[in-house]
Amino acid sequence: AFKAYTHPPVGAWVPFGDCKHRPPNAFDKLNAMRLASAQRDPAIWAYVDAIQAPITTTRYLFYAVLWSDRGDVPYPAPKPDMPFVQHYEDCGWVVSVANYHDEAKQVLFALHCGTGRPHGHADLNSFVWCAGGDRLLWDAGYYDSYFSPHHRNYTRHSMAHNTLLVD
Repeated sequence: AFKAYTHPPVGAWVPFGDCKHRPPNAFDKLNAMRLASAQRDPAIWAYVDAIQAPITTTRYLFYAVLWSDRGDVPYPAPKPDMPFVQHYEDCGWVVSVANYHDEAKQVLFALHCGTGRPHGHADLNSFVWCAGGDRLLWDAGYYDSYFSPHHRNYTRHSMAHNTLLVD
């Protein structure tokens, strides 16, 4: 549920650490298929069905066939009502999504409020806010290449994330 809730098939999503800004792709769809087939969960199948990207990569096709057993879940799976707010205490995120399935009306707010410094970024208490597919307040902590000056001197620091800084 964490992946489906924080990376909706349409609209905005919650960036983590070094993830790039992109909608769910074929690899995300394949991973969700594995989980859906193992759990026989209609909500996860609805997520799989809603991802626009087709699985066409040759090395993925075998797994797509292997993990395509829907059991008694119809195609397409009925879209479940998503809760308005979820708190993922184990990884320190609070995520709120209104109008999960409608990009034009969708509003997403996420707050990283956990403990520690996950993945080497000083992004504790950072947040993102999106509405109607537009990124209103977004995390800028991304880099051009690993160990580049931008990566070392900006990406991992609080100034690259929507956090409160005290000087």
